[in-house]
Amino acid sequence: MFRIFEKHSDLVVGLSEKTDGQMKLVGDRPEDKIALENRKRFFNHFDIEESRVVCANLVHGHNVVAVGASNRGMMMVKTDGLATGERNLFLSLTVADCLPIFFHDPQKGVISLVHAGWRSLSKAILKAAVERLKTDFGSQAQDILVGVGPGIGPCHFEVQSDVLERFREFQAETLVRRDGKIFLDLKRIAQLQLLQLGLGEQNIEISLECTFCSADRYFSARRDKPKEIQAMVAIIGQRE
Repeated sequence: MFRIFEKHSDLVVGLSEKTDGQMKLVGDRPEDKIALENRKRFFNHFDIEESRVVCANLVHGHNVVAVGASNRGMMMVKTDGLATGERNLFLSLTVADCLPIFFHDPQKGVISLVHAGWRSLSKAILKAAVERLKTDFGSQAQDILVGVGPGIGPCHFEVQSDVLERFREFQAETLVRRDGKIFLDLKRIAQLQLLQLGLGEQNIEISLECTFCSADRYFSARRDKPKEIQAMVAIIGQRE
């Protein structure tokens, strides 16, 4: 999925597509049974048992938690990011325009997965993720590799002044004006925030895919405006 991770053969990184089906879990409903089956089938593509997957129950915040073997098969509540040094434990979360951001420190053998929409980016979730890797696992910023996955691009992420104000320091490099409207480049904002945290530019890879544009490949909350969000599932893990 990312060239930056290719030489790390023990690493599993993936993002489902529309053809894999709806992946978002909401509650105990018939629709969730379908999502559970879709997730199980997708994880099986990577030879991953569902019992080895830890999920994040998203709240568009900045909480990044470290998980271990005791969390297998669990949904971590009020969480938008996960981190682990445990092998054969896989981190997952859902996205539908927000950015799935994958972290790997090959020096310490640790990974993290973050759900980064504009709310979480404005609340410094990337700083929380990097600090978690440093504090809990001894990572150094210059060793961390990051893949910023498909998400809504500046071609379609239209904002109003309230959102724009939250990213004042990045406007010069991320603001686009077109047809009297204002758009922001969330992927560039994420990259700039990571650079501020000491990560090397050569260690950050940005997907060029826009979920809004790619109607045949990805769900998009802004494009589809569904009554209930349909989403892809992102996953990362390290095999033994």
